Amino acid sequence: MAIGPGLRDATPAAERPTVARVGDNPLVRAISSAPVSVRTKLLVGFVAIAALLVVVGVLGLLALGRSNARVERLGTLQAQAAAYQGLAVDVVQLKNLVLERAGFTPDAGVPLGRAAKAPPSSSFLVIDATVSRALTTFLSDASVLEQNEPALFRRVYAIYSRFTSLTQTALAQDQAGTGARAGTLVRRETALATQLTPLIDRLATRTKVQKDLLVAANRTSFADSRDVFIGVAAGSVVLALLLGFALSWSLIKPLRSTEVRLASARSSSTCCPTRSSGSRRSCASRCSGS
Repeated sequence: MAIGPGLRDATPAAERPTVARVGDNPLVRAISSAPVSVRTKLLVGFVAIAALLVVVGVLGLLALGRSNARVERLGTLQAQAAAYQGLAVDVVQLKNLVLERAGFTPDAGVPLGRAAKAPPSSSFLVIDATVSRALTTFLSDASVLEQNEPALFRRVYAIYSRFTSLTQTALAQDQAGTGARAGTLVRRETALATQLTPLIDRLATRTKVQKDLLVAANRTSFADSRDVFIGVAAGSVVLALLLGFALSWSLIKPLRSTEVRLASARSSSTCCPTRSSGSRRSCASRCSGS
């Protein structure tokens, strides 16, 4: 059985209201009614999508820059921690040498055995020369404080200056053969070495704590930056899809309306094929009435 033209057009006409409702929203209507050309609308849409991509890229670069700054700071702290740890070792070595000198020096603050005798001056000369070399090494290692910790460096240098003066005096007594009578000098050297120990230990501990805190902050900041980047990227994709949907429906809606009008005109011409205008109006009224 042949299907008439009116029946062929009936199915699409029934489906069109459902399709039209999908794109019938305020955003689509606003874009569709904008007094600009289709090319301008498309251009604006592409620029908006490109801007979203630029925003994502800028956020990524900012996060990368902050991460690089933290890595550089961490490297600096690690180098400082290693230098301060070396200073702590120098102080321990220096203190041990002075205590060893006091161990066989009369009146140096360390009790001697009952039968203990003072060693020859050459023995004092060797250990005092070792203390002097240890002081030189300590000052060389402590030069790192001059830029990073100037106030602490001045305190350390003042202690070093007094310590060196005492050591040089002890060396002079050793050369004169009276090194066994340098007990007072050795006690003062021990006191100065004891003053250096907490200064350097606190510095090394503080630097280690700063390094650990920076590592923890870097880990937390990485997680936060990752979450922000993923959120902005997902939001940009959603906005790009919504923008593409609105633009497409703002173009499809007028085409749908034109299609409906053309289908109506085609239906009218099929029902009333006569060429007379009066007869066409009469036939159109009968077709619409039917």
